[in-house]
Amino acid sequence: MYVDACALVAILADEAEAARISDALVGATKRFTSPVAVLEAVLALSRPDKFNLPVAEVESLVTEFLEVRGIELLDLPPTKQATRLALAAAHLYGRAGGG
Repeated sequence: MYVDACALVAILADEAEAARISDALVGATKRFTSPVAVLEAVLALSRPDKFNLPVAEVESLVTEFLEVRGIELLDLPPTKQATRLALAAAHLYGRAGGG
């Protein structure tokens, strides 16, 4: 299961979708994310309306979360495959805003 930035932010910031996403992660046999997703999540979580912490501190929190949850950090696959995976995840797990 690809874990995108929105999923990371939702869980770490304990947003409304956190429990549903956590359940999906527990049920996944393989969990992975990308450097781009980590960057986006760290920047989002460091904002004043989230953790209001320096990027370096949030990076440590996100990195620890990935390790504890067994989410592997991988390079993205080629563009077409990455697009297919992202769209499949949106279809299976919904999308922000109620899709």
